[in-house]
Amino acid sequence: MPEKKRLCILLPIYDDWQSLILLIDEFRKHLLDSFSSVRVVAINDGSTHALPEGLSTGPIEFEILHLRRNLGHQKAIAIGISYLAQETKYDLVVVMDGDGEDRPQDIKLMVDEHNRNPGNIVFAKRRKRNKGRSFIFFYLLYKLTFRIFTGRFISFGNFCLIPGDKIITLSQMSEIWNHFSGGIIRSQLPFSSVLINRGERTAGKSKMSLIALVIHGISSISVYLDVVSVRLLVFFGILILLSIFGIAVVVSLRLYTNLAIPGWASTIGIGLILVILQSFFILLILSFIILSYRSQMVFVPALHYKDFILKVERHE
Repeated sequence: MPEKKRLCILLPIYDDWQSLILLIDEFRKHLLDSFSSVRVVAINDGSTHALPEGLSTGPIEFEILHLRRNLGHQKAIAIGISYLAQETKYDLVVVMDGDGEDRPQDIKLMVDEHNRNPGNIVFAKRRKRNKGRSFIFFYLLYKLTFRIFTGRFISFGNFCLIPGDKIITLSQMSEIWNHFSGGIIRSQLPFSSVLINRGERTAGKSKMSLIALVIHGISSISVYLDVVSVRLLVFFGILILLSIFGIAVVVSLRLYTNLAIPGWASTIGIGLILVILQSFFILLILSFIILSYRSQMVFVPALHYKDFILKVERHE
């Protein structure tokens, strides 16, 4: 029999306390027999409601990191990762949402994949989503946009299993502050995925609005700000060259053929000149953005996470 491993589960929480209580029961049911120890660290992301009294965690170690203010799930996860990086006693760390849509029983599938590829971070790739058509459409649009701007594929969220020896590396990465999974893709750390069905929310209603979803998508692309800027530089550079070529064609047709319709050459020529001017100014702005980005001090979660923690609450 292989030696049982020590597991730590990291959950960002914003008022989903009832879901968390139900999740702890699921952890007892599905995980205690498979691991030598199970610890749950909930990051209280500025919740407006307190944890209900009478919580019983049983043999599961449980603690709450109370943040000073609401920062959003991505930053809460980065703080939790940095907090765990101060310890080295866990073999595996699982990051998951606390609303029940990430199912505890699926952790075993991720562990199986980890056993096949011990050095990989393992993500949950959704086989089936219990969402409406509008959500699926915008999610596909998000993936396509991410692919166009970054040249990389993204098909998973926060739910993942991380080998314990990768936690320190992740805590030193500024990219996970804006977008956790996008930051891991950018890190060049090896990762793989397993197909997993999405579960149902166990209690309450989702607090994710359309605006929050759009911001989440933009945050994932912002991890590749330098790559996106260079791609846009190339695009607008090509656009300028095509516009110059178009002007040359218009002038040639106007001077050397009888195809001209009165006024057409000047109209098209002015339009192409405007395209060139707009592209030039966009190129100029992008160049300044790249220079500014490269000269900024990098935010490292491992160095700054303590500034955001109000207190640590432990439950027996």
